[in-house]
Amino acid sequence: MIEKGIDIPIDDQKKVVEGDLVQFWTETWGHCGIVKSINPSDNTMELYSSFPSTNGYGIQKFEIPNNTFFVRLK
Repeated sequence: MIEKGIDIPIDDQKKVVEGDLVQFWTETWGHCGIVKSINPSDNTMELYSSFPSTNGYGIQKFEIPNNTFFVRLK
């Protein structure tokens, strides 16, 4: 999306707001979603996303792994 020019990267977690997009990877799996909230001080975020444990669409809380990328649509 960045290469297509339809969003901009957000490198500072303190600038992430509700509605920004996120993609992240742990050592064994990855996920993506829409940010509902973020708390850089405790390294967590809540996402609107689809996940087996939510039986489809839902809200889940995740720790923010090192391989996390945030973007904002232009």
